[in-house]
Amino acid sequence: MNAAGLIGLGDQGAPMARAVGGGYDLHVWARRPESLRTLDTTGFTVADSVAALAGAVDVLLLCLRDDDDILDLLEFLRS
Repeated sequence: MNAAGLIGLGDQGAPMARAVGGGYDLHVWARRPESLRTLDTTGFTVADSVAALAGAVDVLLLCLRDDDDILDLLEFLRS
């Protein structure tokens, strides 16, 4: 499987997703659905949850704003 996952589809993450999508089966997850619209020309699979995303990919990329966002995500995964 050559699948990559990306969490964080903002100003930096969306261009990264488009670049990753060229060579991998791209899976994404977003807290805000409007973030997904930035990828409308890129083939990708939207995961229902962070856990589903992590289970479907070989590598998981994070492009989050700050440490607190990463810690929130990790806490979310624990619950």
